[in-house]
Amino acid sequence: MAHCTLFLSDEGLSAYRRERKQWTCTDQFTDSPDDLARFAVFLAKHRRTKFQLLADLSSEESVLESIPKASGKDRQALIDRKQEQHFPATSLRTASTLGYEKAPAAREKLRFSAFCRDQDFAPWLAEIATQKALLSGIFSTRQVIDKLLPHSTGTPLTSLLFIQKRQILSQHLLINGELYFSRCIVSTTDDIPLEDEAVKLQQYLLNQRLIERAQTRSVLVLCDTPRRFKQTDSLHFQILNADKELALLFLDALDKQAPKTQFAPADLLRPAKLATVRHVAFAITLLCAAISLPLTGSNILETEQLLQASAEGEAKIRQLEQQSAALPLPAAESPTLNHLRELVQQYADIAYAPKAFVPGQSAVPVSGKVIGAKELQLMVDASLD
Repeated sequence: MAHCTLFLSDEGLSAYRRERKQWTCTDQFTDSPDDLARFAVFLAKHRRTKFQLLADLSSEESVLESIPKASGKDRQALIDRKQEQHFPATSLRTASTLGYEKAPAAREKLRFSAFCRDQDFAPWLAEIATQKALLSGIFSTRQVIDKLLPHSTGTPLTSLLFIQKRQILSQHLLINGELYFSRCIVSTTDDIPLEDEAVKLQQYLLNQRLIERAQTRSVLVLCDTPRRFKQTDSLHFQILNADKELALLFLDALDKQAPKTQFAPADLLRPAKLATVRHVAFAITLLCAAISLPLTGSNILETEQLLQASAEGEAKIRQLEQQSAALPLPAAESPTLNHLRELVQQYADIAYAPKAFVPGQSAVPVSGKVIGAKELQLMVDASLD
């Protein structure tokens, strides 16, 4: 399955593909009616491509909050309630854990994030939903900036990160690679005095007790134009993207490892989830057929039966996909997965039916392995997990 990353910024949306470790921009779109029509055609031509959307927008906001220690549905209920309190007007929101506070409270620290202007996404997500594109997730550049930090050893690292794009300056506090604070400043000029802004940010964080006083603090800078900085006794500036475009750095960071949480609502992810189930089921069927049933004269009939069962199973899964609009996302006991297990059982009944042992002809596994319906079902479950 092909993959494509959609990069959404204040200027528009760009489609990128990674070829030979290099990113290639295959198309660019604005939110004009003509470009949205082109975007719809683009999605229609790539129905078998899995997309992920990386957003670099100034409308993202974050809040630090803690909740009582909980698990399962109780924890999710607490998170949902906090999200509704902080960001009631948007569905594009997520929560990331930052660990637990020290005893005796042992409350869980969370960073709640959301894109507060749904109109930034509305035209693009409408086309993705209409075309039933395979969207695997919506991520933000703030979720991957820890991958841009220089590797360090020794003492815990507390850094200030500045990202400047023309007249917009986003300021971040990272502690051991985790994002603890973010804010955006809009200037009237491209020549923002970053040295002054760094001093102001450091003083603000000290007043909020988010950092402690230190002799020297690292200020990491990502900017779209070359800059020079005057080093001071308390602040040391370092440019991270001296030789690479800012957007490509974020794409590299996302490609290294996708974040564990994402912003997309569940209904947008359903086509990609079902496509994954379908591809896994079909791939396992073909793999088991190739391993377990060599084409010999004694089992050609069984192979034909297996292929027929595989075709019937594929048709049933497609039918389930068409009827899935009202179903929740596939879960451990969803109707889609239960039916998939039944198909695996049918396959095992054909592929591993008892056979008479013929001395000198029947193969004996030297490892003593035994594979049946239960083992195949566990393989499918592990693959989907």
